[in-house]
Amino acid sequence: MKKCLKSLFLINNKTLGILWLLFASSALLLSGVLALVITLAKVPGIKELVQDLDWIRWCLTIHVNLATLVWFTAIPAGLVNFLAFHNAPKNSAARPLQIFGFLTSCVGVLLFISAWPSPDREVLMANYVPVVLHWQFFIGLGLYSLGLAMNYMSLRVLRPEHRETYLEIPGLSESGFGLWVGVIFYFAALVTTAVGYFELEGARAAFTLEYFEALMWGGGHLMQHSTSVFGLVAWVLVLSAIM
Repeated sequence: MKKCLKSLFLINNKTLGILWLLFASSALLLSGVLALVITLAKVPGIKELVQDLDWIRWCLTIHVNLATLVWFTAIPAGLVNFLAFHNAPKNSAARPLQIFGFLTSCVGVLLFISAWPSPDREVLMANYVPVVLHWQFFIGLGLYSLGLAMNYMSLRVLRPEHRETYLEIPGLSESGFGLWVGVIFYFAALVTTAVGYFELEGARAAFTLEYFEALMWGGGHLMQHSTSVFGLVAWVLVLSAIM
């Protein structure tokens, strides 16, 4: 056990970046499977067999969160780690905070996707982030967001420690500024959502659809800005690789 923990904290940012990309790809794959289930539930001859619509709403809720939240934010986390590896001395390990962040995000996703529907767990199809009304879902969503924030808390990306290049990805160095603009929007989305949580204190007890849409309104828009910037970074990397 000690050897496993020790080896875990000796991995470099390149390996951590690969883990984030695998994590993002797994989320997208599971999201696709859930989308298939939702589609089949609407096919004549099959939809008549569906007795519990709460399971379909749950599938849609988890599908949206995996496809539009986890996928769009885990890919940039991997790219940031690649950039950190690019800027670091050779063979240096990733920051412990970043490794803890990755593990925290993994636990968070496992928690919120395992918040199965039941009579005491209502599903609300709110804009931006649909939710399952259960503590397990909210804690899981919070842990994922916290782990992602921990991953971004590394000055190595902003302040290169070495001038030599150990990871040749065309366009990566040029995309550093764009990545951190996206990161800033991400933190702004978290802060805005937190402010909304305290501002809507009077409506919090109701936990209505309107409450969650108001809560996610500002943060959701800023998250869209974040993913738009990350999307531009992805295009820069793709075009740099083929030109």
